Amino acid sequence: MNFALIILSFYTLITKALHYPLKIYLKLRVRNNKEDFQRSQEKLCIYNKTFANELLNAKRGKEVIHIHAASAGEFNAIKPLLKILDHPTRYLLVTTVTISGALAFKQYQHTSANIQHVYMPLDTPQAIKAFVDFWSPAALILVESEIWPNLLRITAKKQKICIINARLSERSFRRWSKISFLLRELLKTCSFVSTGTKTDYNHYKKFCRNVYLTGNLKYDGELLTVNTFELEEIQRSISNRTVIACISTHPGEEELLLKVYKELKVTIPTLLMIIAPRHIHRGEEISNLCFDNQLTSILRSQDNQKTNHIPNDTEIYVFNTIGELGLVFKIAKIVFVGGTLVNIGGHNVCEPIQSGCTVITGKYHQNFLDVIEDMKNHNGLITVNDAAELTATILDLIANPAKAQEIANNGKKCIESNKGAIQNTVNLLERFGFIMVE
Repeated sequence: MNFALIILSFYTLITKALHYPLKIYLKLRVRNNKEDFQRSQEKLCIYNKTFANELLNAKRGKEVIHIHAASAGEFNAIKPLLKILDHPTRYLLVTTVTISGALAFKQYQHTSANIQHVYMPLDTPQAIKAFVDFWSPAALILVESEIWPNLLRITAKKQKICIINARLSERSFRRWSKISFLLRELLKTCSFVSTGTKTDYNHYKKFCRNVYLTGNLKYDGELLTVNTFELEEIQRSISNRTVIACISTHPGEEELLLKVYKELKVTIPTLLMIIAPRHIHRGEEISNLCFDNQLTSILRSQDNQKTNHIPNDTEIYVFNTIGELGLVFKIAKIVFVGGTLVNIGGHNVCEPIQSGCTVITGKYHQNFLDVIEDMKNHNGLITVNDAAELTATILDLIANPAKAQEIANNGKKCIESNKGAIQNTVNLLERFGFIMVE
């Protein structure tokens, strides 16, 4: 008796029953601005008729390769891969789960008609089957950590599946280890799993036979785009003020960062702090937090209008927009990467380092442990234990610009020395028949 198959069958029955109630769930999320109002039905594989006809015409006669990147970070990591895979005989269907992922695709600078985006359906058997029937993909490439039972089991009947840049955090590894038989069963559907770090490789090796260490796709990521007109306007506005940025911040972290700001301002009266929260809908919340702390703030975006003018008395500039971190990295050359002063696990440090910033993270960076440890070994990044150390570190970097620049340069060198993941991934895709060798 295969106990894993019994549990997975039970999961399928439950999600089948939840399919129709999920329509109500999606409407509630739309009301709370957590789903795209015009496209939320795509998560049930329901397309606008005109849009559906356009999609069908665009993919006609081409091999469909389905690439699923849950959110903006995963999508940004695969942009170089899309360029390599783009071919007149292929149709690259990119799916994301989040609004930020969809907006990242919308801002993606590409001219190919062979690359299209839709939202990934929820993991109900009805939605996944409808999706597979509509698109008839030849292969599914999952990016990083999207392991959904119905998606894997239904698509495996008709197409090849792999996971690239696969991640399995220490927390997830411990959880899956308790039901290892279940993950082993799910990963049987995959031709291979490629990982970005040695830690992830060792984790996946416990559950899957065909695991390969290809390197982290984020090292091969493209520089983030910048609107030069807006950059010039903002730079004129801030003039010669000292600017630091805190990105991908989380609840509980902003309170600490505002205390850091107050301590820094004693020494640096003209200081401007940019806070770019991980979830942009929290902009108003952070603005109110600033008010409670007697700090003046402005929102980057309010009432669908962006402001490039920062009054001289503004202390906190809240970047509540998507796809503009490239702008942040041009304005502030010292960047704290959030989700690390509170126990979230951290976020991608490669993007600001690639942009030439001096990067600081907190101690809770377990989700990017290998990358950050490599950076630290090359003196390309600084980690701090708490807000007090963060304050002292920022003061030291501002007082010693040559030191800050050396760390930034070392970080970029470390990234350059680790490039190659894209080509290693392409080699595996060719080897396992996901794409034909040109």
